Amino acid sequence: MALAMAVTLWFFAINRYTDELSEAVYLEISIPQGFTILNQSAEYVMVNLKGPQKLIDQIGELITDNKIKVRCRISDDIDKEDDPIKKSIILTRDHLNLSDDIILESIYPETVDVELSRLEKKYLNVRIVKQGQPAGGFTIENEFVYPGEVEVTGASNILKSVSQINTIPININGITSEKNRTFPWIINLEQNVEVPQNG
Repeated sequence: MALAMAVTLWFFAINRYTDELSEAVYLEISIPQGFTILNQSAEYVMVNLKGPQKLIDQIGELITDNKIKVRCRISDDIDKEDDPIKKSIILTRDHLNLSDDIILESIYPETVDVELSRLEKKYLNVRIVKQGQPAGGFTIENEFVYPGEVEVTGASNILKSVSQINTIPININGITSEKNRTFPWIINLEQNVEVPQNG
C-alpha cells in the first residue's frame, strides 16, 4: 500500500506545475509579399513558462534548437500608400503555440514595433572602389567597368536617395603601366548601399 501511494504521489507530482523556464525566444515576423522589414524593436522575446517538469525540459531543448519561436504575421490589409509603414504587435500566448499544460507567466517585451517598406527595383551606377596607391610616378588615367549599371531590389524609401553601388575594394597598390588590369577582371559588388543621413 505504501508503494502504491508513493507511485501515485510521484505521478501526481510530475504532472503538477513543478518547474519554470525563463528563455529568450527568437521572434519570427511574416510580412506581406512585396515588402521588407526596415526595423523591428526586438529580435528575441524573453518568456517565463511554468508547467510539468518533463514538458518544460522538452520546451527548453526545442527553444535551444530554434524549433520553438514567437511567430507573428502582419496581415495583407496594410495601408500600402504609406511608406514606411509602422505597425505594433501585441504578443500573446497564441504567438507561441503552447500546449494547454504550459502556463505563460510573462512575456517581455509585450509589444513589438515593426517598420516596413515596399520593395522596388532600381538601376544603380557601379562605382569602382580602389585600395592602395599606384607606384611612384604613376597615376590612374582612366577606368572602365562593364556593366556600368546594375538592377537592385530594396526598400523604396532607401533606394530613392541612392544612385550608385560600390564594387568590393580592389588593390591597386604599386600598379604601373606594365601592370594594367584589363578585361576580364571579375570584381564582386558590395551587397549593400550606403545612405547618408543628417551628415
